[in-house]
Amino acid sequence: MAAVDPTSESYVALRNALIAMQDDRSAVQSVLSAVSDNGVSWVKTAYCELRRDLVQGRLKQAETMGSLIGLILELQHPGDDELSESKLHREAMGALLEGIGAVLAQDNKTGIASLEQLTEVVYGDDSLRWVAFYWIAMAAADEGDTERAIGAITEAMTLAQGLDQQARGSSLCRFSEIEIRRGEHDSAMEHLTEATSNFEEVGDRRGMAMASLARARLLTKLERGEEAVEAALRAAEADPDWDEPVVFLSRRALASGRVDRAAELVAPLVGLEPHSPEIQRQAQLIDTIRGEQAPLAVVVDFLRLQDQPVSAETVEALEVLWNEHKGFQQLRELLAWSLVKVGREEEAADHFKEMASQKLAPEIQSSVLLGLGCLANRQFKHRQPGARVRATSSAFFQKQDVEEATDEFDGPGSTRQARDVQEALDASFDVDAGDVSAAMDRFSAIQLDAYEEEEITSPGAKVPLPPPLPTKSRSAVEPKAVFTGDLQLFAVPDLLDFLNSSRRTGTLVITSENGIGAVHLKDGYIAGAASPNSTNMGDLLIEEGVITSDQLESAIENQKTKSPDRLLGSILLDLGMVQRVQLRAALEAQVRGALGEMVGWTNGRFAFEPDRNGPENPSEIELHLDTRGVLLDVLRQYDEQNKDG
Repeated sequence: MAAVDPTSESYVALRNALIAMQDDRSAVQSVLSAVSDNGVSWVKTAYCELRRDLVQGRLKQAETMGSLIGLILELQHPGDDELSESKLHREAMGALLEGIGAVLAQDNKTGIASLEQLTEVVYGDDSLRWVAFYWIAMAAADEGDTERAIGAITEAMTLAQGLDQQARGSSLCRFSEIEIRRGEHDSAMEHLTEATSNFEEVGDRRGMAMASLARARLLTKLERGEEAVEAALRAAEADPDWDEPVVFLSRRALASGRVDRAAELVAPLVGLEPHSPEIQRQAQLIDTIRGEQAPLAVVVDFLRLQDQPVSAETVEALEVLWNEHKGFQQLRELLAWSLVKVGREEEAADHFKEMASQKLAPEIQSSVLLGLGCLANRQFKHRQPGARVRATSSAFFQKQDVEEATDEFDGPGSTRQARDVQEALDASFDVDAGDVSAAMDRFSAIQLDAYEEEEITSPGAKVPLPPPLPTKSRSAVEPKAVFTGDLQLFAVPDLLDFLNSSRRTGTLVITSENGIGAVHLKDGYIAGAASPNSTNMGDLLIEEGVITSDQLESAIENQKTKSPDRLLGSILLDLGMVQRVQLRAALEAQVRGALGEMVGWTNGRFAFEPDRNGPENPSEIELHLDTRGVLLDVLRQYDEQNKDG
């Protein structure tokens, strides 16, 4: 049976009902038995929706739909056959989520390897094999492997012929992007025209808008400005809810010197809640011109450089512009991130730290804090997760904050935390600057161990400091791959759920107006978390009555004078002040407290930095918390607190 429109009321109603009851197999079976064909045609339509979610990178929604389809296939064809449709579907979904997640994290080689497992399956569903080829084409093109990209998109176009118009249109759009990179502009234009026709036939308004905007960008590249504007206007008309065409049109207006027209285009969208970060940034660029922080010509140069791939040449051009216009905040932000991408992290850190001390627009502040957090995370990559996330979340603290905290609080925990935060930040940038001896001196004095999770194998065991980071020349430093985004589009719980589903290992850095938060994951499980207001392990032990303030200070003094390279938790255990179960309970409470703060952040940015080489110390035993279980508890508590408030 043919699939129906995935936007039809009948399909959507049944889908929502099945999602709501998918934990109750008997209820799902009962609903299916009431459908004339036992849900066969519904599954075909569900695959259409699943393809769209996967192609657009909406992995959370795709996972939900994929799980539901797998359950229905199992109910329709029960059995444990190795080649059962439900088993093949679930294996394919696992490979897709892992592969697409890796590509989104800019780990293209890992993504291609995972996706190619699916392309080699003989009995796989054509829908999911098409998605795999589609993403391989994108990843290979980004890697500069044009031959593989062309081969993959050709396979995708062949499979799309047996699917639907939306799949054919998406394949053509991807093919045109590869052709544009190869300079085959005429062929790309033809394919975009054909893609638009396919999207129009099925009423896919976002597809129509994407094809028209791709045409607008190609026409701009060909210096056909008026036609580019017409194409962008068609994109905006096709999908009024999509902001990118409006941003494109506003930037084209600036390029032609029409500042008032640029402002007129974005004005209706600036006040919308939630507002689009890109719209807000465009409005700020216009204010930069009107406020004479930078002339129009400089803003146009900035936009041109922003659209170019990051290279030593673009960084040099940005530096020249910034030296001439130091009040241009977005320019300096772009320069700092470009320095990170070319491996000049010490210089990037200097820019981020100075910007963090200034009054910034909210979107720029989130970006700057993200830079500070990501750099701190990288410098602490040899440390255990607890110390790593604490250093990352503390990267925003400035010296004046430490002084205020010391003056305001008399308790040992608050004063010590403020002092340690600044030491952690200073140590991280000592390493970044190549001053390893200074960093090691700082590390030996920091009570970061109070935030670490550890398992002590013997009472007298010493844990050595991490080895110093090797110094590298600029040319030898490889840019770090990160998966970044905006919290308005990807909420914190959804982020963690996705990273858990795709079994990612690395650090999620999250920023908001409140500061920086961090969550470290190993194979999708939470290994540590910290936020601006999360309490450290030592203070939690005091709050629970496990130890006294005097005992904690005694342990800290013992660490300073006798065992500077030992974990504070180890010393507390050795002195008989705590039991292992109490230590672990405090660490879990710290994680829950940090997540409880971060799930309420709705405005800000995030970056997930994957760990490529696994743990530095394979003998360490860490927290290994079930992400979904912890999230459910945290969200339940968050809802209760908001209700009470």
